[in-house]
Amino acid sequence: MNYRFSISLAIVFLFVLSLNSYSQQSSLYMTKELKKAYAKGTRSFDGNPGENYFQNRSDYTINVEFDPYTRLVSGSEKISYTNNSPDTLKRVIINLYANILKKGATRKKTLSPEDANEGVTVSKLSINGTALDLENKPPYLDEKNLIIRLPEPVPPGAKAAFEIDWSYTFQG
Repeated sequence: MNYRFSISLAIVFLFVLSLNSYSQQSSLYMTKELKKAYAKGTRSFDGNPGENYFQNRSDYTINVEFDPYTRLVSGSEKISYTNNSPDTLKRVIINLYANILKKGATRKKTLSPEDANEGVTVSKLSINGTALDLENKPPYLDEKNLIIRLPEPVPPGAKAAFEIDWSYTFQG
């Protein structure tokens, strides 16, 4: 009986040893972005944020009006943006989600011509109280993003104040 117990114990030991070597050999594929996040310390191997993880912050005050007869929605926003990153920000990107329906925008699905519209119109944009010239030197606008090159970079730990007036007409 002692002999059988020894053989059983040896088999269990070999099985556990083989599982351990198998788990070391079969690691999951990691993208280069994930490897960079581990190297920078913004992610940890257990899936939680790393010691160098940060998250920028935006606080909004939004006033919106809607005219059901013209289908015009217009709004003004005040955004307080805090740069919690270790980098100095030279630009900010504001996503204009409604521009997915803008005429000429690239999209993955076909859009009926009657659903296409002129997209979001930005009529006022100021940063830290200084108005940007939207006529002669507008921010870059790609299909769905308003890309603002900041007149003054925002260093780590600093805030920037944005004021934006915009409008959008729903198709119907």
